[in-house]
Amino acid sequence: MTACRNKASRAVTAALVGVLSVGAVPMVAMAAGVNDGASLMFADPEGAFSNAKVTAAEFHHNNSDRGFSLVDGIYTTTFDENQPVTLSWFTFSMYGTGGLGDMRIEAEDPTDDFEVEYFNRGADGKTTGEEITGDISEVGKYVVVVTAVDGQYKGGKLYIPFDITARKIQQVRIVGADEVTYNAESHDFQFQFLDEWGHWINVMEGTDYTVEYIYTGHDATDKNVADVKNEGTYKAKISGMNRWDGTLTLSDTITVNPLDLASTDGSVRVEGVISASETEPENTFAIWIDGKLYSGDDAIMKELKADQSDTERVWFENGSYGYTLKAAVETPNIVNDTVFEARKVAQEIDFLYDGEALPESHDVIGSDASTSLNLNKVTGYAADGTVDGATVPNSDIYWFVYDENGKIAYESTTGRDYTVAGWQHTSGSYTVIFTCDGSGSGYKLGGRAIMYVNVYDDAVNADANAAVLYDVNGDGTKEVVTSVDGVYDGSDFTKKIDVAVRYSNGAPVPRDQYQVKYYRADGTEVKQVVDAGTYTLKLTSSSVKLSGTTEMTITVAPKSLETIRSGAVRTKSFDHAGVSTVEYLPWKENGYGVTKAGKIDGLGLQYKDGDSWVDMNPQIIQNVLKVTILRDGAEVEKITDEGVYTVHFEARNEDAANNYVVPADLTLTCVKDSHLLYADVTYTDYFADAVAAVNDLGVMSGYTDAQGNAYGVFGATDSLTRGQVATILYRLANGEGLVETEPVYNEIFGYETGFEDCNGKAFYAQAVAWAKSVGVVEGYADGTFRPEQAVTRQEFATMLKNYEQLFGDYSAADESVLDKFSDASE
Repeated sequence: MTACRNKASRAVTAALVGVLSVGAVPMVAMAAGVNDGASLMFADPEGAFSNAKVTAAEFHHNNSDRGFSLVDGIYTTTFDENQPVTLSWFTFSMYGTGGLGDMRIEAEDPTDDFEVEYFNRGADGKTTGEEITGDISEVGKYVVVVTAVDGQYKGGKLYIPFDITARKIQQVRIVGADEVTYNAESHDFQFQFLDEWGHWINVMEGTDYTVEYIYTGHDATDKNVADVKNEGTYKAKISGMNRWDGTLTLSDTITVNPLDLASTDGSVRVEGVISASETEPENTFAIWIDGKLYSGDDAIMKELKADQSDTERVWFENGSYGYTLKAAVETPNIVNDTVFEARKVAQEIDFLYDGEALPESHDVIGSDASTSLNLNKVTGYAADGTVDGATVPNSDIYWFVYDENGKIAYESTTGRDYTVAGWQHTSGSYTVIFTCDGSGSGYKLGGRAIMYVNVYDDAVNADANAAVLYDVNGDGTKEVVTSVDGVYDGSDFTKKIDVAVRYSNGAPVPRDQYQVKYYRADGTEVKQVVDAGTYTLKLTSSSVKLSGTTEMTITVAPKSLETIRSGAVRTKSFDHAGVSTVEYLPWKENGYGVTKAGKIDGLGLQYKDGDSWVDMNPQIIQNVLKVTILRDGAEVEKITDEGVYTVHFEARNEDAANNYVVPADLTLTCVKDSHLLYADVTYTDYFADAVAAVNDLGVMSGYTDAQGNAYGVFGATDSLTRGQVATILYRLANGEGLVETEPVYNEIFGYETGFEDCNGKAFYAQAVAWAKSVGVVEGYADGTFRPEQAVTRQEFATMLKNYEQLFGDYSAADESVLDKFSDASE
């Protein structure tokens, strides 16, 4: 999951070597003076780009040493583990620009002239399926689609094919033995491949290869078989799949040797029978084959049978009998026979250890002497009808100890220990077979038993002596934790976790003496912990016996993008209007667009991370979130007009949905600054533009307090007073330079308005004085102006007419136009 390229389609800038304006008009190919049919060959810019010839391209294969080659017009590289491929740049030439040289596009430049997308490639060389937004590293056929999304080539598309081909299998070898012994079971083999760079690679059947086994029979004919089981020689025919290509037949043959019961090399050993049954034995007690012990219901036991060597004797009297072990039916898989001793005893004993029943298994802890086995304490017991029963002393019992490879580690008959430090001081798994052959009791008592022993260097309580360390606070210091809780960030959590184990004496256990593995919730082992989810860390060891808590839960939470905002949003304060703030997206001429890649231009998206707001990484937008802009439920390309918009987010793919919490819809209201002058004038009001215009001209403004502080209110629904109208007309004239003489001002009384009811120092005084002086207003017959009185429509019309007569291009109107109004005569 390591993001090594912008995984979604991305926008790029064209650095065109030459004059791009050639493509802005139809391109004409003309041969001067020659009518060769090419003189009227036209190509529109979009078509010219779509039909351009790619002359060179460079792909990045991350840190891989794999290069790209051009094979039949397709850029080709070889698969390399976890090494994504991305296009870096390419050059192309277009019809009609021959003298301008090749043009170049930097495919990793994140601007908006071109977009680059990745798809699987169909048989026609074009796209198939959905856009690929994840890393492209697997074997496959792909195509890069370069789309001109703006400029003179808008709509044109270029297709650049590339392949990631499978590794070529150079050689195959078997891991482990290629010669085994028949055991009535199928034999499995592990293989390694040699790649082109001389590396031997571990591979898995069913994932990296299929295998056919060819059995070479005794008649020298070859035939395919489902598995390697029967004796003979086999060839392994390996066919690569997925990441590997090629078919090779293993040069070395696989040999299954027949089970030679008479073998003297130690690969086959028979354990004899001791029985009190009245029915003679039909098989041996157990058999060792290539270091593995088979007994009971194992398949090979069903293919063996035992017959008395002396056909004159009858299994009746207690004593020793000779038996011959051979194949139950004649078969080339089992050859020869062997003799083993079967002893009939009056009673089979129960084996005891220190007076208690012999355990089936036992753990020896090297650091705890009390766990050591003193096998001299092994005795036997049988109920014989007496009160105390019959006992067998240790001296009548002998035992052999075998290691996990079936090799003898200790034998009690000689007291010889075949290990360097002693088998109870050498960690590993052992099988101990105890025998009481009955000879010491005159065949009255006898029997055999198996005990499995694990030898450990030490016993460690993981709760006290094992620790998982993790940097909880992100301060660079790891501390002991009881669980690991992290947030998805694309990195491998196994690299962030340390596990330390101490012996019971406090000394550290070497790292190679314990194993740490990780599992998904479904129990599947994983090598990395990257994606969001619940995992289990499991601590195991073959040399240290672990107790206590050896598992820990690891939780990787998805990264939350749930709380989101636009950094382009602004606030407007209208404190005096009783509205604290209004949030809005400032309108801009070019708008806020969404590219095909889902990249939003100019919105400055941010998400909440703890207590901080973090700028949204463009790669998250391109790789994780598919972004659309909606208005009234319909998708739009840009936020261009004023209004309410919804920015809608959804995960691009399953990985994104798992690893991120997708933001909820973001509602944005786009408004021009000029429509945010007053709290009571919104962009949806029919008069909003008019208010903005008169405010810009300085003709009208909102209300202020006694100190001249703006309230932020225009009074859009208020009636105008006569004094306000005079003020508006004065400001209009003054703004146009039509006020030639300013009214007279008196420090005591203010402006001389000519009306007795006008306060010379009121806001309207200067305007009323000017309007009276030039004849815009006359006042009432009683000598008053009544500046605080609401102006009637007819009074307002009269004032405007007077103003226009004085300062405008006025001509008297035909009064008949008023006839359509019912109140025209009033």
